[in-house]
Amino acid sequence: MDQTVLLLLTVSGITASMSEIVVVEEGSDATLPCSLGNNDSIEQKVFDWKKDGQEGRQEVFIYARGDYYGKGMDGQDQQFRGRVFHFAEELKNGNASITIRDTIVADSGNYTCIFPDFDPHRKYYVWLTVHYILKDRSAENIPGTVLKPQIRILNATEDGVQLLCEVRDAFPEPSLEWRDSDGNVSSATEPLVSKEGKGFSVSLIATVTRTRTNRFQCVATQ
Repeated sequence: MDQTVLLLLTVSGITASMSEIVVVEEGSDATLPCSLGNNDSIEQKVFDWKKDGQEGRQEVFIYARGDYYGKGMDGQDQQFRGRVFHFAEELKNGNASITIRDTIVADSGNYTCIFPDFDPHRKYYVWLTVHYILKDRSAENIPGTVLKPQIRILNATEDGVQLLCEVRDAFPEPSLEWRDSDGNVSSATEPLVSKEGKGFSVSLIATVTRTRTNRFQCVATQ
């Protein structure tokens, strides 16, 4: 499981904040909000939902003047086929939100809602976190899990931001990595590992600088 911090870099220094976040439990539905901010109809407009991935952007959902994935349009990413729906009755009120049904942990990530009819394009961002839940996974063939990493900012200067990621009381011992939004591993110090009872606590510090999105995530794996 991972947790993400969004860093906004300004000319005078660096500030830190979180993007709009939607949090759900695995297996539930997630509604990602998007609107132009007024009540004008978008029935004859185009809006396009994409998800950032390590191998490029995934096509989540597109609506184009009455056509959309599953109705006259192809190209939707396999991961989202049959699971993403828009609010057809709300288009007249400018609502471009979507719902992802029966979420999986792999749905977690950064989503962009794009209105290409405008110049420049209007874009809105939502970060979706799907929490892993305990259940019988004998048929899923996945490795062990760890508790959600805790992250915080230790220091911020004009030269960069020092980030701390911690996992406590995990078993077996997890490994931690800081990654940027493109999936590249960020340079970090050697992890600090300690044994507490039957579990392990691991800390990892990285100093990051400006990137394309200024978004970083701590990933814990076993």
